[in-house]
Amino acid sequence: MRKAYGTIRLAGACLALAGLALAAETTPPAKAPAPAPSASQPAPGTPAAPEGPAAPAPAAPKAPTPAAPAGEPLTAPAAGLAEAKPAAPGIKPEPGEELFVEPAVGKATARVHVRVGPAVDKALLGTLNRDEAVVALGKLGNWLRIQVPERIPLWIGAQYVDMPAGGTFPATATLKSDKVRVRAAGDLKAPILKELPRGAQVEVMGRVETWLKVKAPPDVTVWVSAGYIELPAAVAKLPPAPRPPEPAGKPPEPGKPPEPGKPAGPVQLKGPGVELFAEAEDSYRQAQAKEPPDYSRAYELYRRALAVKGLPEEARNACNARLAELDAKVPAEQRQQIDDRLVAERAEKLRLIREELDRAQAAGAPVYVAEGYLTRSPDMAGIPAPYRLTVSGVLMYYLAPAGSAARLDSLVGKQVGVTGRKRFVPGWGTEVIDVLQVQALGAAPADK
Repeated sequence: MRKAYGTIRLAGACLALAGLALAAETTPPAKAPAPAPSASQPAPGTPAAPEGPAAPAPAAPKAPTPAAPAGEPLTAPAAGLAEAKPAAPGIKPEPGEELFVEPAVGKATARVHVRVGPAVDKALLGTLNRDEAVVALGKLGNWLRIQVPERIPLWIGAQYVDMPAGGTFPATATLKSDKVRVRAAGDLKAPILKELPRGAQVEVMGRVETWLKVKAPPDVTVWVSAGYIELPAAVAKLPPAPRPPEPAGKPPEPGKPPEPGKPAGPVQLKGPGVELFAEAEDSYRQAQAKEPPDYSRAYELYRRALAVKGLPEEARNACNARLAELDAKVPAEQRQQIDDRLVAERAEKLRLIREELDRAQAAGAPVYVAEGYLTRSPDMAGIPAPYRLTVSGVLMYYLAPAGSAARLDSLVGKQVGVTGRKRFVPGWGTEVIDVLQVQALGAAPADK
């Protein structure tokens, strides 16, 4: 009887344990259950044991890492930084740049410029077509670092390359000089993207005069605007590269040269016509990549930039130097056609502005012969009058005081209306107004 009773108790205990296991499998507990009593932990109601070394508590279960929401970039966790590596180990990140753990393959959503640096004033290397594949390696603000597309070449001086016999392209060649510079264009002024050692091999795609077009080395990268590139929804990134500390002391005052022994820092041109000058430089480098090169568009843009009032002196000097160089690269007949077209455009612009002024005067709106921005004429021999009247930077009339009420000197730099007699001065192509009266009309325009 006692043996049967023990068997029944054992069977009941087994059934109870099976029920608990089934409940644990089918119903998730609201909170973790208390640990079962052990030899070191007395059951409830049992007197506490004397103080002594406490048994280690069981480790809490490790919570699973939540998945990143769709569309958000993934960042490598701090604990895994030792294992996480950038997609291209040879890349030195820009301050604040986030390098990708794996290359991100995407596509261009529109035609987008490829530049040698993450800024619109950096040299243009080429253009991506819509839906063209892109391999992105990092991100800095609104710019993506990408691999150089295979169809966009880089440039090396032919004198530094030992070409194989035959002279056909493509060909694998060997460099025969130290520190051979790989440039963004076949021009000694083009940006240097990398220096290669003696003995390095390059894949040569073609030749233009004294320059070789080569395939970009694997560790040379370029930049595109991120707004025109479609990437996968989630891209794993490393934390941003640290930014350099701010230099001690305050920067030099504007217009003051830096102290001896201290770098002047990068020069960024600003002012009227600078964007047109940058477009001309881009067109110049694009022309170099063509066979045969066509510099006519670059010549026209340099001439347009020079015509902009207030173009910074550095940009003006660069335009003149480029135009002197292009005299030998653009045929004289083609240059004359471009110059004639620019003169005709300016004449048409003047005609339209004057027609608009004449219509306004005929309607009785203004009481002035002309309105515009009053400036002094250049201090040059032969100038027909000491003052000028301009509209949107375009010279409309020369002004000469002809009456006691014409106080022109006190109104220089202001928007004015003038009355007086118009006369034509042969050789200048612009009329002169003998001003009888002048009146300030308001503040000076912003586009002076």
